[in-house]
Amino acid sequence: NVAITDLRLPAEPNGPLSMIVANYGDQPVQNHTVRCVLDGQTISKIPFSRGAGVSDSLEWKLPRLTAGWHEAEVQLEVSDALAEDNVRRLAFLVPERIRVVAVENRSQVRSFEEQTFFVAAALDPFFGSTNSGQGSFVVDILRPEALAAALAPNGTKPRPDVVLLPAMRSLPGDAVAALNAWVDQGGGIFFFGGDSLEPSRFNAEFGALSPAQWGSPVSADAEVPWRIGAFDRTSPVFRPFTEARSGGPAVAEFTRRHAVSASPQSTVLARFDDGHPFLLSRFVGRGAVLLANTSADTAWTDWPKHKSFVPWVMAAATWLADRGDDRLLRSSDPLITGTEGRIPLSSGST
Repeated sequence: NVAITDLRLPAEPNGPLSMIVANYGDQPVQNHTVRCVLDGQTISKIPFSRGAGVSDSLEWKLPRLTAGWHEAEVQLEVSDALAEDNVRRLAFLVPERIRVVAVENRSQVRSFEEQTFFVAAALDPFFGSTNSGQGSFVVDILRPEALAAALAPNGTKPRPDVVLLPAMRSLPGDAVAALNAWVDQGGGIFFFGGDSLEPSRFNAEFGALSPAQWGSPVSADAEVPWRIGAFDRTSPVFRPFTEARSGGPAVAEFTRRHAVSASPQSTVLARFDDGHPFLLSRFVGRGAVLLANTSADTAWTDWPKHKSFVPWVMAAATWLADRGDDRLLRSSDPLITGTEGRIPLSSGST
């Protein structure tokens, strides 16, 4: 008896499905095949051999999938005395890609000199090219004067889920009004500091939704840069660092920051090693806001040069988009032939 004993979704987006194929017999099996079927169509066949009593894994790399529900099925092509364990199936949801707008006010500079270059590249390494949007995010770079139209409810394109706003001295009045209304209606915005920020103007324009009031920039001691001393490991924003040996933000150095005053409605998610707030969050209406007390580029920090920066930005943008675990492929618990199982239904299910 040869059996497929497990079929699992990838732990990360774009990873392979994994299955366990076991040989329960007392003789080895050679040159057997697993047929991989996606949405009713055979995609590939994977050869395998197993020694007597051996169980081992196989991987199936899925093609790029459209958003929506899909079904994957793996079948042993050889028949044996117990046909029920020769097949495993998964139904899973591929979520819509998270739409992100990065507001960029630097013009006539090379792409890597833009304030939003590192955060945009962390979310979509191919942004601006024909391969853009192959991952979980689609990033558009917009000038400040185009922001209000992008947030309009009846625009020509779907409204973004997240806006990345680096430091800038001012925004057009219609963009300020549009951002405040859009967050209240369910949008997510990520504020960054920097030398270009005019604190008094920002506090007047976004005081109703910002997690903190910006103060003047200050510099660290030239020999002792600040580091992140504590962060909330239970927050989805820092989910990539919950496992042991998964890295974290402590590797980053910060040479400048703002004096900030947290609002009563905010939560401090991370602090510098001297206790000053680094990352704050706040809910406004149906939307969410994050404020990072550093620049979006490498002017104030070297974090974008460390590998922990990418998963942090992705987790932060996912939280702001209010997707939670929906950014991952997911399925229900397995149902085994001949047993009963419970399937939870959301409100409004039919």
